[in-house]
Amino acid sequence: MNQTEKPKRQKVAFAPLAEIIEHELTKSLGRSAADLMPRVKIRASSSEPNWDVDIGFLPPGTLAAFLEAVGRVKAAYDLDEASYDRLAR
Repeated sequence: MNQTEKPKRQKVAFAPLAEIIEHELTKSLGRSAADLMPRVKIRASSSEPNWDVDIGFLPPGTLAAFLEAVGRVKAAYDLDEASYDRLAR
């Protein structure tokens, strides 16, 4: 890879992407993030990566961990074509 090429993101389906976000958020928080995941809404995006997240109200002290976790996931993953098409409708 030369200096002008961006690293390729791995393509994953919707469900594994949600699991990856939960895993990374758990690492950032230092506790299970299962209680926060119902608030996380993954949606299709026309930018890079090809997805984004919306999240409802977060308990105090969790926003920074959420942003950190999502940043790591966005750097590594794109939705696969079928999942993107489903969300983009």
